[in-house]
Amino acid sequence: MRKLTGKHVFAMAKIIKAANIKEELGEIIAKSQEEKMSVEKVGIEGLMTVINACGDDKVEQRVYDLLDDVFEAKTADMSLEAIAQNFKQLAQENNLMSFFKSAGLLKMQK
Repeated sequence: MRKLTGKHVFAMAKIIKAANIKEELGEIIAKSQEEKMSVEKVGIEGLMTVINACGDDKVEQRVYDLLDDVFEAKTADMSLEAIAQNFKQLAQENNLMSFFKSAGLLKMQK
């Protein structure tokens, strides 16, 4: 598993823009600060919001490209259990709150 980097923030900003989910992610971040949600829960809710937006083929492919790079494996071929475990590990090893905030800010500037 890779640590999240700047290229992942820009990739996520493109996903947020293509999926039109900036407001939904903003609500998750605001809720997390009010309710003191765990980083893991914030990450899972944020990523599930992105996955729910994958009805669009372009968004789906961008999500796969991002996750394939981060997980260092072909996400489309993983079991749901393996994907869930990878999301949990991703949340534990990275500051997802900062990641989603950064990606959201990049989208606002464009």
